[in-house]
Amino acid sequence: MTSIEDLTDGIRNIGLNQGFITLSQKGKPQLHYDSYFYRQNGKPTKHGKFNWRCIVNNCTASCSTYSNCIGVNVLIAAVNNTHQHSTSPTKLAKLERRRIIGVKATMADEKPRKILNDYIQDNYVGKFITQKIGRGRGRKEIQVFKEAQFPIKLWNVNQRTHESIPRTNNFVESWHKAFSNMLNKHPLIYSLINSFISEQKRVESSLLKLKTGIEYKRKPKYVLLDNRIKSILKSYDKNNIEEILIYLSLLMKY
Repeated sequence: MTSIEDLTDGIRNIGLNQGFITLSQKGKPQLHYDSYFYRQNGKPTKHGKFNWRCIVNNCTASCSTYSNCIGVNVLIAAVNNTHQHSTSPTKLAKLERRRIIGVKATMADEKPRKILNDYIQDNYVGKFITQKIGRGRGRKEIQVFKEAQFPIKLWNVNQRTHESIPRTNNFVESWHKAFSNMLNKHPLIYSLINSFISEQKRVESSLLKLKTGIEYKRKPKYVLLDNRIKSILKSYDKNNIEEILIYLSLLMKY
């Protein structure tokens, strides 16, 4: 394709297809477009076009841009948006928070500990801030509590731990992966329906086994880990949070 054709292709998509380039966990440019993520595929062409492919293995979706600058919006010059997996609507926010912290730590004079502390308070814990009330000479400053972006009630798993309920969504992800392996890349509608029927039968069979008293045994190492966590949390109190966190961190070593 000539450079004129490339330019025409790009102009045709102005205002229609726009993506954002963030930073992957490995420190590489990663394109976010339409709630999907792409990694750079090789070097740019002689006309300055960057080719991208979906980060999910075996997914054939791809697209092209004329820039790979991190932290900016880019126009999508061409796209093959044939994904066979779900989107990741919240992943971009997580990657951007991580990237911004890294940029701030590199350029700011503040200590990394303070930057991390501010990040935790703003997003997960909340903090007290000074707020001015009133007008004129009667204006006063008071301390008010600012809620975090993700309140503690949203992510706290203390109660789930005591009730032996899974603390992560690993079970959901493992089911999704197993079900995806049952399908082809581009399944026909009848094949998809048959897969749903087979999965429904399997689920009903598993539920029947649970109702008749059959218990699925967990791996001993995970049972032991849960018991150790519960043992530590028995002594949990607002006055010994630091001590509890230290004990929990030691579980990774011992």
